[in-house]
Order: sequence, then C-alpha cells, then structure tokens
Amino acid sequence: MLTSGGTPHAIGAPTDRFTGGSANCLQLLTELIADHLGVDESEITPETSLADDLGADSLDVAEIAIAVEDRLGVTVDDAELDRVRTVGEAAQLLDAKLDKTVQQRS
Repeated sequence: MLTSGGTPHAIGAPTDRFTGGSANCLQLLTELIADHLGVDESEITPETSLADDLGADSLDVAEIAIAVEDRLGVTVDDAELDRVRTVGEAAQLLDAKLDKTVQQRS
C-alpha cells in the first residue's frame, strides 16, 4: 500500500491505488516510461529529458499520460504536458495533481 504524507490509503478508487509522494511518482513514471519506450529503467533519472535523452515524441508523451490517467484516475491536460520536459518535472506535476485530488476528497 502506497502512502502520501505518511497516511496509509486503502486500495479502491483509482487514486487510492497510488496516492503520491514525489519518490513514488518518480518510480511509477520510470516504470511506465521504460515500458512504453522500451528502455531500461536505469537510464531514467529525474533529469532525463523525455525528448532529447529518450527520443519520446509528442505521441509517446500523450500515450504515457493516458497510461498515468488510466492507472491513477487523474487528468493531465495538453497545456500541462507541453510544459513538461524532464521525468522529474512530470513527477512533480503528477505529485501535485495527486495531492490536490486527495485534498478534495478529504
């Protein structure tokens, strides 16, 4: 069971399966990106550029975002995706969205 802010969450709704924390967001994104792009997870760090280092094009980024949305039940809009350049920036965005979702449910 993953936690956010040290508070355990039961498995259930999509955002309850994974509720954030920057390290958890980074790990999830690393797994999804590695799987989608066919790269080794060890090649992915917070500083890794999706386009320059991993060769991801806009379609790849959109498909990764859809995988995140399906897995976590959060929506990432196109304007937000356009601002993301690195894996770390994507993890920060995801963490902020999950924090907002958890706060809205409280």
